[in-house]
Amino acid sequence: MFLTGTAVLLSKAEAESHSIHDIVMPLPGFDVIYPSHHIGEGYREMLKADGLDIDNMRHRIRDYSLSGAYRHVVLRPHNVSWQVISYDDPRIPMVHTDIEKLQGKPPPVFPTEGQYRALRMEFSLPPSTYATMAIREVLKMDTSIKTQTQLNTTWLN
Repeated sequence: MFLTGTAVLLSKAEAESHSIHDIVMPLPGFDVIYPSHHIGEGYREMLKADGLDIDNMRHRIRDYSLSGAYRHVVLRPHNVSWQVISYDDPRIPMVHTDIEKLQGKPPPVFPTEGQYRALRMEFSLPPSTYATMAIREVLKMDTSIKTQTQLNTTWLN
């Protein structure tokens, strides 16, 4: 979720009345305030490594100018629900898809006990946030493509 507007630098006393959910970080551009501590220097170094000048993000061709925006560091998902599912066959579908719902098909029914367990989660996130990051934090598990491919290979063979 991109936020437009102005960021506010807070004193230590002011920051104590806010939570991590209030913190935003800038997406590079000419119309944002960069952190004034070492994180701001990190922005400067990363942009410089890519040949960009943090102090000159405007370009004479307007489409090449970067105005920037802000993004929350941490977001809480909404409409959260979850269910632990027991099953025996790793090839059965775990979700009732939108297409199946439109076709009037009944949702899958799972046994009360089974050899395997799965966690089915449902939640809503704003645009430009990543469900894979939320899932990684819940499961405390590597969500890299390599690891997920290995899991699929293990289960489907």
